[in-house]
Amino acid sequence: MKKLLFILVLIVPFYACQNDNIGNGNNSKNTEKAKADLRKVDKQFVNNSNAFSFNLSQKLDSHTFLSENYMVSPLSIHLALGMLLNGANENTATEIKDVLGFESSNMEEINENYRNLIYSLPELDNVVDLGIANSVWHDENYIVKDDFLQTLNTSFDAEITGYDFRRADAPQVINNWVANKTNNLIEKMIEEIKPEEVMFLINALYFKGDWTV
Repeated sequence: MKKLLFILVLIVPFYACQNDNIGNGNNSKNTEKAKADLRKVDKQFVNNSNAFSFNLSQKLDSHTFLSENYMVSPLSIHLALGMLLNGANENTATEIKDVLGFESSNMEEINENYRNLIYSLPELDNVVDLGIANSVWHDENYIVKDDFLQTLNTSFDAEITGYDFRRADAPQVINNWVANKTNNLIEKMIEEIKPEEVMFLINALYFKGDWTV
């Protein structure tokens, strides 16, 4: 049986990076346009996203197996589930919408809000470096609907790659993308690709900035 998998790549705040071009306050970002784009995001979408973040935090805090100190990006999880939602239907789609608080929203509205977030957030602050990257990797021998791939490319700025998953270098090709998008802080996410695995939806989020407290 074939199954659709998505991998969530998280990167913690890291401000001792060797790359001098990251977070150096060079005032090169179009912050005014970013603020204007961010204002296009529906307020209900923002409220539901905030509720998702706090609910996630409470769920994580309730698990005693977690170490005392940990870092989780609700935004990264939210984006990955948003991509997955575009490929879901019936009960699965209903359950994802329920978790994200999208019960009364249609997919066109949802994707437009995601698009505005993805393009505006990295440009909001000249002294903070935020990188948001999405990608879809699918076995080239597995038929994927074009409208699904086109939607993820348009709304999530996702890079689409078809590759022969039977090739020995397939995991390394995907890992190279992850490493590139996380400034080499995460170099390996996939050890192997099992025969029943035909697609990976990947979100990589890189953040570099100083805490106020």
